[in-house]
Amino acid sequence: MATNTTLLKQQVYDRLNITWSDADTERYITTIINSAISTLTTKLAIIDNTFDFSTTSQENNLFLAYCLYVYNHEESNFDDNYSNEILQIRQKNLTSQYESELQNDNP
Repeated sequence: MATNTTLLKQQVYDRLNITWSDADTERYITTIINSAISTLTTKLAIIDNTFDFSTTSQENNLFLAYCLYVYNHEESNFDDNYSNEILQIRQKNLTSQYESELQNDNP
């Protein structure tokens, strides 16, 4: 399932407590979302290009937190403050990938 960008954008607006709408804010939030998808896909070892960050999950919570950090120009502190969650999700994804590879090698 591909990310539901409309829902994801609304979740980010809600998390950032943005209640106004203008072209500059829209462009900035879109930039934050695209950056967050790219960054967290790598950090969390997500190999599925269609991963849906908008669904309720630990990944969604981390995604919204990352957007908040970027919005407040604090992304340099994100890894330190969320290292445990990043490692948990990364380990889960790497384990799933390994199990999938084993199944593909031994049908």
